Amino acid sequence: MRQAKTISMADVSGFDGRHQHVKTDMRNAYERLDRAYEYLLPSDRYILEQYFVHKTSMAEIARATRRCPKTIKRQIKKLVIRIHSLVFDYLILYGPALERELFKTGDFVVFRGYSVSQASKLTGFSIRKIRHHMLILKQKASY
Repeated sequence: MRQAKTISMADVSGFDGRHQHVKTDMRNAYERLDRAYEYLLPSDRYILEQYFVHKTSMAEIARATRRCPKTIKRQIKKLVIRIHSLVFDYLILYGPALERELFKTGDFVVFRGYSVSQASKLTGFSIRKIRHHMLILKQKASY
């Protein structure tokens, strides 16, 4: 008769041994969301608030916003990635001290989530200038 193999939590895919820190990590994530909240567009704030604070399902958010649930899922994922970026933190901390054009680019691309071409149309800067500003912001944020 074969003996059953014992499986430890370390064998489970995706488990990294930090399960005791989940509550701390969630608290940090909520603090980061809270800090970023005021810099987001009202529509983005609404979606994040419904999902994280009120625990509303993506299907219900989709119905309320008249969008597809997959679109809401992608939007939440993109928002969380954007909020956790170094450039987002850098703009929150040092935004007012930056050059006006550099901060304006960061505001449109990082805070509001517009693409480079959309930000170019809305700010009046060339696409090349927007890309250059984003490169500068990424370099400054990585130090």
